[in-house]
Amino acid sequence: AMGESYDDSALRDKIADLERRLAANEQLADSALSMAEKALKCCRQEHQILFTENIYFGFNKSDLGADSRSILDKVGERLKADPDLIVELSGFADAVGRTDYNLALGQRRAESARDYLIGTHHINASRLAVRTFGNSAAVHPATASEEVREADRRVTIDILGYEQ
Repeated sequence: AMGESYDDSALRDKIADLERRLAANEQLADSALSMAEKALKCCRQEHQILFTENIYFGFNKSDLGADSRSILDKVGERLKADPDLIVELSGFADAVGRTDYNLALGQRRAESARDYLIGTHHINASRLAVRTFGNSAAVHPATASEEVREADRRVTIDILGYEQ
């Protein structure tokens, strides 16, 4: 009987240790997230949106069409002309599909815009912030037509500059 109670307490200690480590990791993740949010807020306060462009995507697609590339070319030229400008790229999805899937899709859409600006226009990655909203901001219902829902399948490109 002695052996069993020893095993129990060793197991309890192990569980308690794992729970402590899990709590510490969650705190770490929370504080990393709040630091990122603070940085974004601080950047938002110092900067104002000078102008906004939208690019649109096919259903379940994150690759850039010719229209999107020509808009990103304009953005790239503007960024090269003014090294103080920074950009927030926000990815969105339509109402079709699971929330977690659409969050990832919005992220891929925003990243493809960012990667184009880096690859084609040699914009420094530190000037490009990427966010995803997935389908949380979708305006049109999943039952709406393909064409109507396209408005929700976008990346919003906010060009931020210092207040003059």
